[in-house]
Amino acid sequence: MKDLRDKLGPDGDSDLQGAKLWDDLATLQCVTNLAMCLQDLEDHEEAEIYYRRALEGYEEQLGEHSTTTLSAVYNLAFLLEKSGKYEEALTLFERELAGMEHLYGPDDFETTTSRTNVMRFKKELPDIVEFRNRKLGIQPESEAALAVEFQELMERRIAEGEARRNQRLSDGPVTDWVLYKSKEG
Repeated sequence: MKDLRDKLGPDGDSDLQGAKLWDDLATLQCVTNLAMCLQDLEDHEEAEIYYRRALEGYEEQLGEHSTTTLSAVYNLAFLLEKSGKYEEALTLFERELAGMEHLYGPDDFETTTSRTNVMRFKKELPDIVEFRNRKLGIQPESEAALAVEFQELMERRIAEGEARRNQRLSDGPVTDWVLYKSKEG
């Protein structure tokens, strides 16, 4: 791992064909993998550096609403949460949710998962109540009823999301690689 970090250097510059390493999606994935390894080793400070570099590269190459970019946003948010940087983590979790809503709509499985992550992070029951009221218009009589209703809602959203994902797969989805290649052309 040290060899790769030495090659990347402090600014991510490389002499490889006079280009920055961050211009290559495969290298960005390697940087992400390095950050994950550092996170597993509980070297959160250095992992954060590499997650930020990967996120910057994905934003530049694929745009802010790419599924790969949003995954990088989530990875950094998760690390920041573990590092105790709660305000920035919440901002990134909410950014990931907004991106999922932009890509898939408010009721898709991926969006619902992101929304659940934000609600879990906040640990605020009022957010769950607000979500339920907005989507279902139901007023439970107790917190137990709320929990049952929320679980039922999640199960429905998961089933709907899986059905939409299967439909997208059968339609031949546009991948980040296709988006990347179209930007080159």
